[in-house]
Amino acid sequence: IIAIGFCTKSAKLNKLPGCGENSWGYHSDDGNFFDCSELEEPYGPTFKTSDTIGCCLNFRNNTVLYTKNGVNLGIAFQDLKDLKGNLYPCIGIRSKVRMSIKANFGHKKFKYAEKWIKALEQCDNKDKDMIEDFIKSLEIKQNDEVALRYHAKAYFIMGKYKEVLANSTKLLEIDQNNAFALRYRGETYLILGKYEESSTDLKKLLEIDKNDKWALKASSEINRR
Repeated sequence: IIAIGFCTKSAKLNKLPGCGENSWGYHSDDGNFFDCSELEEPYGPTFKTSDTIGCCLNFRNNTVLYTKNGVNLGIAFQDLKDLKGNLYPCIGIRSKVRMSIKANFGHKKFKYAEKWIKALEQCDNKDKDMIEDFIKSLEIKQNDEVALRYHAKAYFIMGKYKEVLANSTKLLEIDQNNAFALRYRGETYLILGKYEESSTDLKKLLEIDKNDKWALKASSEINRR
């Protein structure tokens, strides 16, 4: 079993992440999320040593989500603001055979981080005036595609999923084959656990480009649930 998560300084290190007080973890054998106890909560697909698992703590909206090979698996935990003390990344392994994994705690570039970095840069404080300008333009011209695209991406990173759905849906009303909007709306539905809606957008995305790697991966993850 591989368990990937986070913990406080007081967590017991002789237990897998999530199975003891002050620790939380996503487990490989059953895909469940453990929240400070031996009781699991259904979460995502199983994973193995050949997979790349990411754990993202979003302190802007106080949620935690995981990714598997670059595919967002959705929100696993929603109460970060209630946790006291510093949080630390942690990994646990329980195996009867020799096993090895590679961990990246931020000392090198993350494998699937490029799109997040670009979007976060666009949401930086230095772009505050630009964001306000786009908001004003939306108030004046509701079908401003450039502004709608910018907002959808910015809201996605900030975890404002209701706004992402609203903006991407407006884009699709303008152009039903807008791959950008289908991608962001499909991924947002996936995060929110609305798998049927996500699958519909992914199928449309694959009709536009049957070789879309992200859509193929996301569809595969949905089919495994």
